[in-house]
Amino acid sequence: MPCSMLFVGVAAIAVVGALGSTCKVGADVQCPGSRSTCAGDQCCPGYAGSGGATFPCPSASRSFSGCVNNTKVADCLAGAAMQAKAQEGEQCGSSGSTGYFHGDCADGLVCVPPAAGSLFGAQSICHRLCGSFGASGDRVDGSCADGQACSGRAAVPCREWAGECYLYCPSSSTVVTTTTTTTTTTTTTTASCVVGTDVQCPGSSSMCAGDQCCPGYAGSGGATFPCPSASRSFSGCVNNTKVADCLAGAAMQAKAQEGEQCGSSGSTGYFHGDCADGLVCVPPAAGSLFGAQSICHRLCGSFGASGDRVDGSCADGQACSGRAAVPCREWAGECYLYCPSSSTVVTTTSTTSTTSSSGPGCVQLSGTYCGGQGQECNCNYCDDFCQDTACARTCRVLNGYFSAPAQSTCQWSAAYVTNPSPDASGTSCGWMEGNGQGGKGDDCRECDQFAAACRRANPSGNCRA
Repeated sequence: MPCSMLFVGVAAIAVVGALGSTCKVGADVQCPGSRSTCAGDQCCPGYAGSGGATFPCPSASRSFSGCVNNTKVADCLAGAAMQAKAQEGEQCGSSGSTGYFHGDCADGLVCVPPAAGSLFGAQSICHRLCGSFGASGDRVDGSCADGQACSGRAAVPCREWAGECYLYCPSSSTVVTTTTTTTTTTTTTTASCVVGTDVQCPGSSSMCAGDQCCPGYAGSGGATFPCPSASRSFSGCVNNTKVADCLAGAAMQAKAQEGEQCGSSGSTGYFHGDCADGLVCVPPAAGSLFGAQSICHRLCGSFGASGDRVDGSCADGQACSGRAAVPCREWAGECYLYCPSSSTVVTTTSTTSTTSSSGPGCVQLSGTYCGGQGQECNCNYCDDFCQDTACARTCRVLNGYFSAPAQSTCQWSAAYVTNPSPDASGTSCGWMEGNGQGGKGDDCRECDQFAAACRRANPSGNCRA
């Protein structure tokens, strides 16, 4: 398996370590399941593969036991056992959401990637090989369990001579997962259920039923949390506040307000709700970074064959200049005008707003940094690169700008962090080395407690701490 994963700094060492190569106690390596680095007796941040609990660094000593889960997810120390091969129905290959390598399949199995069009983060799964296909037709030379047909086919085009055109057994677990997911998609939004109903965990493809914990993801700060169908009294997770509640009588999801995230997340598929009346859910601009958010903006008019029709006003005398992406269907109400910077209205006392600019020299930015947290920055404004505030720097890097564009009348460039200090707990912040460009350094896209701790320890960085 090639190791061409987008990791930071010393990450290449860690990838090799996770696959079986050796290291010494205290070596700088990358934590499985995240971009954080560690060295020796330190804890890695929790992720889905660790049940949301912190766990020992791959280069930690064998006696280290200071984490929530003291079993290593990966061990690169000399003499560590090689990673066991994945069995039928288990995850394999590299995760599309974290880049973590889950191992190769055992003999007689093939690692089948997600089907085209699958949600981001869908898993590659080990299936039993049962034949091949090519110019001369299908050749079945193996059998499937329970009389199942050898009907799974590799994605085409494939190279027959290279063994890529394989047939496999589409295990029953695949069928169950597909059926259940379809049933529970609305449950995670606001549909009602009863305690113990099989539902899908927000932020992942994992299923749960009743008093169980869902795996942590970015939206839960990496901590496990209660299943949407768990009883109200259940409290056995790291974070005991539900991310979604489908029980009958649960409060309906409030509609998103101006400047808040809406629609489905491009990185997790989680549904953040519809916009309130008078607002429109504006998707990220074409070419935005993966994970950019859809944001609620104030409607102020429409456009079409007869020109622009402004029938509403924007806050603080702003122009009604935001336009829906084209092509759009005028008759269906898709060609709307909106207030592009209305989301800079401060929604919490700790949120810093950035003054927008307009004119030919400004660049339209988008997204929200660390939404709902104390360091939140709303980046939906047109930036002339003349300000030098914490949120201005953050929003530029978040949108992939590391220097002022040619049309700007001002000069600005992102700060380059060298030799970053560890955070207050002593955890390495080596991943911050750089300015965020090209996958090196902090790109302002992570907002968990570990990223925040490193930013506080390295205030010269670009992302607001």
